[in-house]
Amino acid sequence: MARHRKNLGAEENPAEDPSVPATRRQTRTYVLAAAMVLVVLLAWVAWVMTEPKIPGPSDTTTPASLKENQAIEGFGEASPSPSPPPRPSPRVSPSRGVASGSPAAVAPVAAHYRFDETSGTTTSDASGNGRTANLHGGASFTQGRLGNGVALSGSSQYVALPSGILSGATGFTVSAWVRLDAVTTWSRVFDFGSGTGVNMFLTPRSSAGTARFAITTSGAGGEQRINAPAALPSAQWTHVAVTMSGGTGVLYVNRAEVARTTGMSLTPASLGNTPDYWIGRSHYTADPYLDGIVDDLRLYTRALSPAEIAALP
Repeated sequence: MARHRKNLGAEENPAEDPSVPATRRQTRTYVLAAAMVLVVLLAWVAWVMTEPKIPGPSDTTTPASLKENQAIEGFGEASPSPSPPPRPSPRVSPSRGVASGSPAAVAPVAAHYRFDETSGTTTSDASGNGRTANLHGGASFTQGRLGNGVALSGSSQYVALPSGILSGATGFTVSAWVRLDAVTTWSRVFDFGSGTGVNMFLTPRSSAGTARFAITTSGAGGEQRINAPAALPSAQWTHVAVTMSGGTGVLYVNRAEVARTTGMSLTPASLGNTPDYWIGRSHYTADPYLDGIVDDLRLYTRALSPAEIAALP
């Protein structure tokens, strides 16, 4: 019985059984060793394949995380989002080189007269609307506030603009530089209309002794007025502007508001067809002509804001 158990033990571990030939035992040992080497080799290969790659000096591949950061930050051309459109360069308008992005370049400009010519009897419209004006009575060009201006002697000299520039407008702005050689009562900076019954005008001094804007469709008795606290000065350049919008008229002197009237119901549209657009001449034949220089005359079909008035050259 003991011998039988010994034989069974020898069969369970034949490598130790002296009855098994030595060459067979060696072969099994080699196979086991090769299998262990193969397992180690496979483990090393697996480790190499899964190890994170460290970029070397010659590696130019951009990691995905960096590309995402560039897209977020918007660096260079790598950004996938469209770049904002470039801001347009300020375009120089005909308004004395004022950039169109600034408050001074305001549309719609009905007409703009620089009076920068040096000779002749016409002056061009810098707004691009082609409204050429005519000089009458010997009016001429001279040194102005901005370049040249038009000189009016106070005797039969005036400028006639094309008719109907502000016809149909419910709001407006008229502005100009003026230098008065004499401040005469009821002379005109401008007078637009069809006669003494229908017109709108600005005088440097009314019979009340102050500058006045008035508009009427029924003569002097029906005038709606903006009265300044004082007359325009003489012998110095003065910027004047009149605006109207929503029933409110404002008179500016040197870009500062000096008078305001509310509840005004008349507008340029109320005047109907207005053939006469005069600078320096009144519809009343007894009124004197303007004695002085006018420069940079502008007409807009809306009321400029105080900031826009302040930004005018």
